[in-house]
Amino acid sequence: MKDSEKSKEQLIAELQDLRRKLGGVPPGPHGDGPVPEAAAPSGNPSCGIFDSNKPAIALSHSGASEEPGCGQARRHERFAEISDLADCFPGLVWIAHDSECHHITGNRRVRELLGLSSNHDPAGLVTGGWGAGHIKALKDGVEIPVEELPVHMAAKGKEVRDFEFEVLLKNGGPLHLFGNASPLNDVEGKTCGAVAVFVDITGRRRSEDYLRKFELLAANSRDIILFMRASDGRILEANAAAVHAYGYGRSELLGLSLQDLRAPSTKRSAVAQMIEAESKGILFETFHQRRDGSTFPVEVSSRGGVIGGTRTLVSVVRDITERKQAEEITRRSEARFKLLSATAGRLLAADQPQAVVNELCRNVMDHLDCHAFFNYIVDRKTGRLHLNACAGISEEQAREIEYLDYGVAVCGCAAQGACRIVAEDIQHSSDVRTLLVKSFGIQAYACHPLMVQGRAIGTLSFGTKSRPGFPEQDLAVMKTVADQVASAMERMRLIEELEESRDELERHVRDRTAELAKTVADLEATNQELQDFAYIASHDLQEPLRKIQTFGSLLQRSIADKLDETEKDYLARMESSARRMRQFILDLLDYSRVRSMPSPFTLVDLGDIAREVLQVFEFHLQRNGGLVEIAKLPQIEADATQMRQLLQNLIGNALKFQPPGAAPIVKIWSKSVNRTTCRICIEDNGIGFDEAYLDRIFSPFQRLHGRHEYEGTGMGLAICRKIVERHGGSISAKSRPGKGSTFIITLPVKHKAADDDEVLQGPGTLSC
Repeated sequence: MKDSEKSKEQLIAELQDLRRKLGGVPPGPHGDGPVPEAAAPSGNPSCGIFDSNKPAIALSHSGASEEPGCGQARRHERFAEISDLADCFPGLVWIAHDSECHHITGNRRVRELLGLSSNHDPAGLVTGGWGAGHIKALKDGVEIPVEELPVHMAAKGKEVRDFEFEVLLKNGGPLHLFGNASPLNDVEGKTCGAVAVFVDITGRRRSEDYLRKFELLAANSRDIILFMRASDGRILEANAAAVHAYGYGRSELLGLSLQDLRAPSTKRSAVAQMIEAESKGILFETFHQRRDGSTFPVEVSSRGGVIGGTRTLVSVVRDITERKQAEEITRRSEARFKLLSATAGRLLAADQPQAVVNELCRNVMDHLDCHAFFNYIVDRKTGRLHLNACAGISEEQAREIEYLDYGVAVCGCAAQGACRIVAEDIQHSSDVRTLLVKSFGIQAYACHPLMVQGRAIGTLSFGTKSRPGFPEQDLAVMKTVADQVASAMERMRLIEELEESRDELERHVRDRTAELAKTVADLEATNQELQDFAYIASHDLQEPLRKIQTFGSLLQRSIADKLDETEKDYLARMESSARRMRQFILDLLDYSRVRSMPSPFTLVDLGDIAREVLQVFEFHLQRNGGLVEIAKLPQIEADATQMRQLLQNLIGNALKFQPPGAAPIVKIWSKSVNRTTCRICIEDNGIGFDEAYLDRIFSPFQRLHGRHEYEGTGMGLAICRKIVERHGGSISAKSRPGKGSTFIITLPVKHKAADDDEVLQGPGTLSC
């Protein structure tokens, strides 16, 4: 056994044994052994024994006559014998060779502790200071003065008993020491030195500190801590948390075994778990039982060991009621989610959702611990509620409540008010609305209206016989189910109505198809006539206009000098109106020709077409100092003539709609949308427009400005849109008043592409 593991009584016994050995007399006439106590003359201090009655240790023989100088030699010899004897002691021994402690030696254990050689003289080891010294002595955390050290006090003739202190080693520590110190007397009874014998109790002190910490931890722990005898599970010790948790008094609890704390259903596994805990430790969950018989879930961490010679199990038990409740809430939430998500999908996919509705409601009953459900649907023919499905009552009771009037009972009131009604503690309620469900033994009842587009098409309600009310999360589940059922019921009603009218619809479709076919044929013929008429009319209308312009010019040349200013103005207005009418007719003719006289699609280079169009505006650009920049444009399959007209109209608008005195700047570029679509952008620095009028500017004859500000008929952009749509594309614009405009044309590169990566966007949704 190590010194640190010995009890205080064992340490004191060893110290007394050493003191008896140190108090023995040297060899004399009686041989090498100590002189028998009876043989020693009474009162002679030289033969005193190191005990409580004779504290001093003699350093010479009893009654021996010594020659001069022999006493001093003998004393040195005696000190040497004491030192040899101290080397055999497993504890720490300091020997003061004089009363002033100028010469102090230590035994082998001291030298080993301090790392000194066997012939080292450890003077100053306990004289304080870290310079030359090796240790620092402390008592209750305060350094001990040199004169109060045990060996120093004993050297002054004072017996020191059961002295405990702490030493800090220069190269280690700290150590806790416990022991005694006694004076050494010469033949004259004077103190000539001292011996101090100590044992290292550092391990014991650490164990005591650890035990105190453990006791403090156990006392303040919220977890239950149990010490049990491994052989039979008898409880040897328990903390305050255990007393509080199980409801027993401390003395009562210590009289129980582990089996008394286990819930009845778990006692079978207790023995096997104890065996496993003793062999390798175990962590498991189970149920424990309180004094009042109630049980609670626990998590147990148990391990075996030997304490005080007894095989002991130490168990840390944690009440996991809150954790289990949280897990149960999570489990129920997951179950609700799975229930609702699965049934929602089935309701939407089912051709006949009524069976799914019945199954869903029964599953909700089980999930919410309900005992009945009722599903009423509004019967439009009778103006009453009809029982569509139910559970929890007999067939006879169901027949009695097959129809229900609005405002009657809970369901009738919920349908009438289109609001949820929750009735609680029904068996003690005086509300007449609850009389019907009270007769079924229901305690709590929740009815939700089935709402579709703001109107109630029925009700869905659940009732329980075991609880006086519903928690909010249960009501939320009912609400979700009611919404799902409402959607399913409405879908089912629509399906039934569709099935009833299918034949009639098919007949109407056939009749309508025939009418449409005839109408289409008539429209095609009419369109052809209109196109012919527009073409002929445009030519016929141009002839009288030419005559008006011709005769107007003749009048202007022949009688202009005979007309007054008013007559000249009349004549100018006539000529101007004729010119506008002729332009109007030409624009109308171009508009009709987009589809009536198209050319086939061929591969055209939009860049070449744009440069050809630019030649038309060459004089205008030179006169106004304008600039048109044309970037690289793609090759596409298109009607070349219409593409030329499209670009001419857009460039002409960009040059025309400019603030007075401004030099027009027009930029034309393109970018690829994907492999089959391109985008052409025409940007100007003109007057711009409010995008609120975006749809209007592409309609025929629509103008945003008066003809006195900017000339034109309002047909240019309408013709552009018709051309773009004929090519399967779209046209839009981005603009702000005074900030210019950007017209955006999206066109297919080819007209029979195998794969399009992007749906063509409509006006107002594009960006360059």
